[in-house]
Amino acid sequence: MTVKTLIKIASVTLAVTALALTSCANAAFTKKNTYNGNFKDVAETSWYKSEVASAYELGFVKGTSDTQYSPNNTVTVAEAVTMASRVHAEYNGKTIAEKSGGKWYDAYVDYAKKNSIITENQFNNYNREIKRFEMAEIFHDAMGEKYYNAINDVVFIPDVPLGAFYWDKLITLYNAGVVMGNDEYGSFNPDASIKRSECAAIVNRVAIPENRQKKTLTPFASDDAYVLCYNIGMGGSKEGINSGWVYDNRGGPAKSENGGTTSIGDVSEKYPTCFIREFNYIPKGKIVLETSVSAIDNGAFVEYLDIEGNTTFGMKIVDGVWNIQTKDGYVSTGIFGGSVVIRVVVDLDNAKSRVFIDGKDCGENALLSDNVISFKVGMDEKGVGTVTISRVNMVVNYALYENFDIFGADAVYGWTTIGNVTSNSSQLNLSGAAAALKSFMAEFCESDFVIVMGNPK
Repeated sequence: MTVKTLIKIASVTLAVTALALTSCANAAFTKKNTYNGNFKDVAETSWYKSEVASAYELGFVKGTSDTQYSPNNTVTVAEAVTMASRVHAEYNGKTIAEKSGGKWYDAYVDYAKKNSIITENQFNNYNREIKRFEMAEIFHDAMGEKYYNAINDVVFIPDVPLGAFYWDKLITLYNAGVVMGNDEYGSFNPDASIKRSECAAIVNRVAIPENRQKKTLTPFASDDAYVLCYNIGMGGSKEGINSGWVYDNRGGPAKSENGGTTSIGDVSEKYPTCFIREFNYIPKGKIVLETSVSAIDNGAFVEYLDIEGNTTFGMKIVDGVWNIQTKDGYVSTGIFGGSVVIRVVVDLDNAKSRVFIDGKDCGENALLSDNVISFKVGMDEKGVGTVTISRVNMVVNYALYENFDIFGADAVYGWTTIGNVTSNSSQLNLSGAAAALKSFMAEFCESDFVIVMGNPK
């Protein structure tokens, strides 16, 4: 159970800068259809009505039927590649050759590869949902770097680290006004899917320069609440791992990841093997990590690093038991390796950490540094063995963000409980006459905010 506010993406603020089109190959985009309220599921009052209408008239999007656009449906990789190919072909005066047989999108994929919109092995599944960062990559490469003249001065995106492999392309689109995020700070939500309504806005604004967004983002305060990472699984299509992660395989066997990987195999006593997640600099606040890790071999570790590359918080398996790193060495938790759920609270404001493993409170310890810039999980340079990670969730500064994946609503999550109250498997369970309460200081008032759930007698 997660108690939080989910903010839906209201729109995708994308545009392109005006560019002089002087040659016949770079002719202006022209209307090919007429929109007269064709799609009955696109309300006149919806924010995307004009976006859908314009993109349809330009011939870059179609309905799911003659009368339906399905604006809330998500977009697949194939559909995104098709739209980007159509925009590229129109802009450059090219034709997408028809292709008989095969899948409906084969001609568009072939065109995209031939014209460097996508690479040969960029996608291995064209029927899955496309992610926002992938859409940004595709439209950046479809039009080229020079197409996007800077009109903004964006240097920071709250939920995209500077080391992300797509950073250069994404920041180009931000500064060109092509994307400006989904809130006042410019948060991008890179791993989220995209709706058909939002994609209509993208292609429409790429084609019509007047729709570019000139905007000054609100400076991001370090005491704001935000999600650092929410990965149910580690596997992904980009070199076998989820976006935003780096795979250090120096200590692992030589292999090629074409599907996805959740396990790390280390065969070297000289090099580490691990997953790495980089962030923007975090000097204060409270980071809460929940992750499911399966490991029994010495050297398996979980750690946060500071801006100098030193350990801020660390824990690893020593002599078969999970240990927490302190300034005086490693301290045993008494919990043996195996499949465990780990919850770590890194409190930078108070320079301390608290660890729970499978619901057991392993105590508080002083942090080893005063900032965080990255997270690692895997096998260290001396360890040999396997580490399997099924999920990694990290949030910052939330007063309430409970997954209830660990047993112990009171000890682990800080709820006051009465009667038979348990938590596990993403549920808070109240049996019989029971109640659970949690209070915290809310930003919008000067008194405690209280949430109470319970069953009457």
